[in-house]
Amino acid sequence: CAKKFSQSRIVLNESILDDLNMRQAETMACKRFLLTEWVPPIDEFFVDGEDLVTFKTIDEAVEKARYYLAHEEERNRIAQRGYETFLKGWTYDIRAKTILDVCLPGWRSSVRGVEDVCEYDLRGSLIPSSSIDYRLLSRSYDEQSRLVKEVVPNA
Repeated sequence: CAKKFSQSRIVLNESILDDLNMRQAETMACKRFLLTEWVPPIDEFFVDGEDLVTFKTIDEAVEKARYYLAHEEERNRIAQRGYETFLKGWTYDIRAKTILDVCLPGWRSSVRGVEDVCEYDLRGSLIPSSSIDYRLLSRSYDEQSRLVKEVVPNA
């Protein structure tokens, strides 16, 4: 998806369950302009017209797509702001810590020090890391489980 998103001037998103979905985060992570269906939780996290642009009808989506295709500077400014918002609150590292805060209250006090956790780089060398990043996604389930247990010993 990242390659296709990065090649797009506008990424169109429609929500199936009236919720936020991965396409929204993935689009902003790629620094692309997101035109997404408005859903109730979106206003809690993003500013319409600054981080992304929303629509409520297909006609409105078409109208806004035409407008932003013709206004490249404004489209790029919104894409940049969406990217900055993504980095502040939507990376896998931040979302995983939020999930752990909800599911395992107090987990942070039991960690040896997240900054001291080691992980393997793409060549297989053990390196210190301040976060578990996108590379974790390509690892096997066993390897992911091992890393989680290093961070949260009683998981």
